[in-house]
Amino acid sequence: MGERVSPRESRLLPAAMLLLESFLAGIYRKLSSRCSSWVQGSAIFGALMRVRSVMLELLSGSLIWPRISALLRSFLVPPGENWGLDTLFGAALALAVLHSSELAVMTLALVLILKLYRRISGRGVWRGVYGVPAMTSRGSIGQAGEDGLPIPAGLFLPLFALILFAAGAAFASVTPAYSARNLVMWLFYAFSFVLGLDVARRGKALAAALPVLFATTVAGAYGIYQHLTGFQSYEGWLDPEFADVSRITGTFSNPSFFSQTLALTLPVAVALVLSGGGFRYKVILLGSILIQGVALALTLGRAAWIGCMLSLAVVAVLYDKRLIVVGFVVVLIASSFAPEFLVKRFLSAFSMEDSSNNYRVSVWRGSLALARAYFLTGTGLGAESFVYTYPEYMIIGSPAWHSHCVYLEILIEMGILGLIAFLWMLVAWAVYTWRGLVSAGLLNSGSGSGPVRNRSGSILRLGGLRGAKWARAAVAVGAASAVLGSLAQGLVEHTLYSPRVALLFWAWAGLSAGLSLYATDEGALPRTQLQVSVEKGAVA
Repeated sequence: MGERVSPRESRLLPAAMLLLESFLAGIYRKLSSRCSSWVQGSAIFGALMRVRSVMLELLSGSLIWPRISALLRSFLVPPGENWGLDTLFGAALALAVLHSSELAVMTLALVLILKLYRRISGRGVWRGVYGVPAMTSRGSIGQAGEDGLPIPAGLFLPLFALILFAAGAAFASVTPAYSARNLVMWLFYAFSFVLGLDVARRGKALAAALPVLFATTVAGAYGIYQHLTGFQSYEGWLDPEFADVSRITGTFSNPSFFSQTLALTLPVAVALVLSGGGFRYKVILLGSILIQGVALALTLGRAAWIGCMLSLAVVAVLYDKRLIVVGFVVVLIASSFAPEFLVKRFLSAFSMEDSSNNYRVSVWRGSLALARAYFLTGTGLGAESFVYTYPEYMIIGSPAWHSHCVYLEILIEMGILGLIAFLWMLVAWAVYTWRGLVSAGLLNSGSGSGPVRNRSGSILRLGGLRGAKWARAAVAVGAASAVLGSLAQGLVEHTLYSPRVALLFWAWAGLSAGLSLYATDEGALPRTQLQVSVEKGAVA
């Protein structure tokens, strides 16, 4: 018989975690208070507030803005809601899709500044998500309100470790100037994750997702336009047998980046369609799915195709397992009517006669040799350090800008400790995402396949979930499945090579992990209301 764990030992780890979380929460509050006092007295902050007042006055007196605002609201703002920082966060990610990472980063910085302003001005500091006094839920740093950036210690520690090793790789880099720039981007990846977590925690995931879906639909429409007008892509992106075929790039410079972005957004759009809504809402989403799906096909990105199919399979299993059969039938029918070059391109992914596959194998061999040489320290943060050192180890005839594997690339850039921190972060994300899906009634936390019971004890069926439960979790489910698909793509592609894609990846990871915190806060609501009622009764 195995040894039984004593009650004292079983309570030791939770007690240690609570102690650590309290310590981190204290540091967060002190730093937040100190930063607030510094910013409040700065000339820059005063100038920003004056600019804000002038802009509000101009918009309030405009005749055109109300019409433009109403049109944009129908696409970018959830029904019954107003513009807010969550929409602005989604707009930052949309800028990454449509234009550049620089504009996206500047907008993300603006979101952080405005959140700081809310804390300084006292707006919503002591109010909770549902209008009741806010509570610091277990495992969170800071207040659980709209003004804070709450993050559980279980996610904060691996994220901090990852950024710490990224900083170490930047300072010890063979190309320090480039690595310093990449370190700034990694900091904004962390901000993107935390902002996504905060948005999902407050049940505002849809407000952040809609601008991204709109932007990706516009990019997809532009990509289809490229195909119809005879856009000619770089010859090296395809084998000679596809010489008469072109790969669309949309608003990106490379079809791989475009396909990775589409594979991240399509599962979210599909999950939202399954969540119900009005006829007009569904028509818009179905149109968006059609445009994005056609654009994804025309990118000819095989890894993105497979990753997206995996993501959609996860959505189908969580909603209703019978959709797997429906999806399989749809794929068979689509392959029968699809152009021949699309079918040949897909099948070439499983053939070693394809020159792209042989090229990847050669790059992996050279990259493994490079990784062994820099096993502990890494070459430095960013693909520039890879390009600087790779020629000494590459197989003849296989030059590359990166290792074509996100895990191998992180090992090369950050060393083994950086890779461990990255994997730790992924495991922590998976744990919190799983908890959120269980809390939403989408998964069974037990070993059996029986019905799932929520906090109140009511039975929720596994699969076939409808109504408000699925609507609440739809964005998180789509984002989680998209992240899983991207991680699968990462086995054969460096999916974090483009900062524009990476910002969206980390935001989606935060949105999906935040579902568990939203469920926790929602579960705390009845207890909070009961406590307020008891206190009022006692006063009376």
